[in-house]
Amino acid sequence: LLCAMGWKYVTPQACLARRGGNRGVLLEDSLLEFLRARRFSFQDQSCALSNTALASVLASLKALQNWPGDNHRLYAMLKDGVDVMELIPNQQAQSISVPLIDWQNQRANLFEVTQQLAVPGQPGEFDIVCFINGIPVCAMLASDVAAAVLVRQHCQWQGMEPGRVPSLYLFAQVLLVLGGEDGRYASILSGEKFWTRWNEEEMPLTSLQRLRRMPLPAETATALLADLAPAQRQAVRSQWSVQEATDAPVFTPTEQLLCGLLLPERLLAYLDWAVAREQRSSKRVARSHQFFAVRALLARLSQHLPGASAKELGARA
Repeated sequence: LLCAMGWKYVTPQACLARRGGNRGVLLEDSLLEFLRARRFSFQDQSCALSNTALASVLASLKALQNWPGDNHRLYAMLKDGVDVMELIPNQQAQSISVPLIDWQNQRANLFEVTQQLAVPGQPGEFDIVCFINGIPVCAMLASDVAAAVLVRQHCQWQGMEPGRVPSLYLFAQVLLVLGGEDGRYASILSGEKFWTRWNEEEMPLTSLQRLRRMPLPAETATALLADLAPAQRQAVRSQWSVQEATDAPVFTPTEQLLCGLLLPERLLAYLDWAVAREQRSSKRVARSHQFFAVRALLARLSQHLPGASAKELGARA
């Protein structure tokens, strides 16, 4: 389903290699690909970032080690960019802000997803991890056990002593669990009672049915099946065939969560204005009805203020 929504699948083996070793969680090549396409303006000139500036951005991200405070530092970087010193054409040093996400042009960003991500020496394995421009912004636990059990697992891992908390939590802004047919979401250090389901209000059932029926690209299907035993491959292929043929009349809770929150344009909007810092270093994320209410308000404001940015509309709201 994620692949049908526009996420590019990365095998666990390829992800490990691209992470630059067992201890890393960034896909540095994707981040550099995104950054090299960026331009900043100086005296009506469009300038590319220098290798020194690229290295400074990477160093800023790799320096994030303090849990949970650096998770908030990363969110500020995602929203406002990373300040670096750059040599402009007249050889003078100038401070510029380098964006990590293109909030206006969704297509300029790289959306990738992997599975079974683990860091040696740290507890646990994350079943699904979503990256935007090489930065892991979403971490998911998925199993046949009850969703409440997976929520408790997320909370326990985040509550470990410093140095033992999985480093993925330094970057992840949205946490999800898929337990059977139940799905819930929250952000870092959210208490168990704050994990909630997503109730879709905008997407018609026909859109979900189209995503269900969309066949996987051959390359993606081959990668997903590569490490499975023959019997497992056959079972998965049969499951895909059933999924592509089904016209179930309702969204399941897990489908509502995945489609409602992880469609690329939805996730960008959610990260842009639906995440808020709370006391004691925790974060609070908007519930689905709050998200849709604000979204409707912004849409109405945009009719009266054509051309206004989301930030400007938010200020008016």
